[in-house]
Formats: sequence, C-alpha cells, structure tokens
Amino acid sequence: MQATAGESVDISLKVRNVGKVAGDEVIQLYICDEFASTPRPVKELKGYQRLGLNPGETRKITFHLPVNQLAFYDVDLNLIIEAGKINVMIGSSSEDIRLCSEFEITGEKKMTVKERLFVCPVSIE
Repeated sequence: MQATAGESVDISLKVRNVGKVAGDEVIQLYICDEFASTPRPVKELKGYQRLGLNPGETRKITFHLPVNQLAFYDVDLNLIIEAGKINVMIGSSSEDIRLCSEFEITGEKKMTVKERLFVCPVSIE
C-alpha cells in the first residue's frame, strides 16, 4: 500500500469475542518509522478505539490514518513527512502487539506539512 502527504491509509481488522461473556477491548494503532532522518520512537500511538462485543460477536474496525499525522520536526524545526516505509502495529497495548503490517509514504524525500494532525478517524462495521 502506498500514500503521500494529504492522503489517508485505511488499516482494517476484525475483532471477535471468543469468550462466553460480553467484554470490551481497546484496539490500539502504533506506527514506527525506522529510517527517519532523525531518531523516532520505536512505537508511536496514532489511534485507538474501545469496542464492546457480545459473546461470539465479530466487528470490523478501520483506522483511517492521515499520512500528515505522521509528521515530525526535523533538525531545522520544519514540520515534515519523509518518504519511506512505515511499520504498522495493532494490539491491546504497546506490549501486546497482535498484528503487524507496513505501508510506504511516496513523494519527495522530505515534504513540508502546514499543520499538525492529532486525530485518526475510526469506523466500525
């Protein structure tokens, strides 16, 4: 999957309650940019959603991750996005990662972003 500045990446998964009682799960979306020009965190929380499920129930959740939400400040304090591979991790916590994937940011090596985004929209089916 590829995306560039100003676009969004849809990250979908299905969650199922395999237990015998209703329960809640908090699905958390983390990213990692291993090859950024400046050191980046190993795991950055970019989205989350609490989901209540009845026994045996399955729901599809989609994170609509804006590429601009991955912007960071470079050494000259410019807010930028860099082209390259982004690792995606989903789990119940940063220590309980259950799914991994990746996507690629395409475009110029460094792309300037005008404003910082902090919210990752989520849809549930």
